[in-house]
Amino acid sequence: MPRRAIVLAMLICALTACGDVAPDIWRPYPKSTEWAFARIGWQVGDRVPDLVFGDGGQGRYRLRGLEDNLVVLTLWSSTDAVSTAQLPSLGRLQDAMADAKELVFVMLNIGDDYVEGRLWAEGQGHRLPFYDSLAGEGHAVTLGDGTRLELDKTLAPTTVVIDRNGIVIARYRQPHGGDWQVYQGPLRDALRRATKLRQ
Repeated sequence: MPRRAIVLAMLICALTACGDVAPDIWRPYPKSTEWAFARIGWQVGDRVPDLVFGDGGQGRYRLRGLEDNLVVLTLWSSTDAVSTAQLPSLGRLQDAMADAKELVFVMLNIGDDYVEGRLWAEGQGHRLPFYDSLAGEGHAVTLGDGTRLELDKTLAPTTVVIDRNGIVIARYRQPHGGDWQVYQGPLRDALRRATKLRQ
């Protein structure tokens, strides 16, 4: 390969952040004993709020009920261009991780109507697990006790990876290099190594 082509390829790679990220990027993982002392929030090291969400029908789910799994939770809005641009990549990540039985994806719609958002997304061919925040209009979610929790508008989009103890181990507004598939390595590492469950 000519020298100019090599230099050009290296430049493109640098600009686009090509290549996977290191599998251990989220280490060290929280210990199960840290759960009781973690503050409630959306930052790395925080314990996420105990949310409830629906599937548009009779199904209701509680985030705390997923704590034997690793959870990839995305707060998104169909009216937000940054949110919608990430849906194809998130779908490819979900497909690539389909063999990981203890990994759960949750797409939580905030800031717009759940039904309209889901219909729009599915009409675009996106097959992700879209859920209703059950909070009605506005940027809000619903807690396990039924309380409405208002969120900052800038949280859409935000994707957090939640360990089996309900603690955030990673948080992103956009993926590294624009492609969520680069996190396959870290997700598999967390599935293998993150503390199983608090006692």
